Amino acid sequence: MRAILYLFSVCFALLTLIGSVKRQDLISNLETYWLGIPNRLATPFIDHLLVAVSVVAASLLFGAAVVRRSPIERLSQLRKIGVPLRNSPVTSPTEFELWTERFWSWREEIIDTANAASKRLADRLEVLNEMYAFPAGIIPFNSEHARLLGTMSEILRQVEKYIETHR
Repeated sequence: MRAILYLFSVCFALLTLIGSVKRQDLISNLETYWLGIPNRLATPFIDHLLVAVSVVAASLLFGAAVVRRSPIERLSQLRKIGVPLRNSPVTSPTEFELWTERFWSWREEIIDTANAASKRLADRLEVLNEMYAFPAGIIPFNSEHARLLGTMSEILRQVEKYIETHR
């Protein structure tokens, strides 16, 4: 990405130079540097080539920014889905089964999305080295529910931290 940025900067500088030099100066007087190339053919070609390279470089940079931004926005959406899921009450075995299915589906999707944003983040979400307690107002249905709530709280905490640093 840096190389593309440098190329874009060089092309922009050359375009500026071409636009600011007089007819007898540096770029416009190519027959001085490349013998046998008629000036009226080479200069427009180089001008158009530099514009094309600049446009391609700008498109690549913009496209990379949009593509990189997209997973971060999706992580934010998944975080908004995860918080109500974590906070939802579970009072029966059937509710717990449904909640567990939704949890594993959410976890898989958030890790896949994190992988698109940052492999390092995805690795941290997949294998948690710490788990903090879940919010005090939530009453777990059983010990497995409490463990999953802790896992979910830690995933939400790490995703929030990543989103805040990359916005």
